[in-house]
Amino acid sequence: MPQMSPMPWILLLIMSLIILMLVTSMIYFNLDMNLYSLKKKSTKLLNLKW
Repeated sequence: MPQMSPMPWILLLIMSLIILMLVTSMIYFNLDMNLYSLKKKSTKLLNLKW
């Protein structure tokens, strides 16, 4: 089979999407925790951001 089948590319795409979702969810969770700790420390910064 000299011709490459499209299946591996689709699998690679799906795997990359899943990894991307995992990384973004982890980053979002960490940002949420940091924002929560920031709320305790200072509300002025949050007011400026929002």
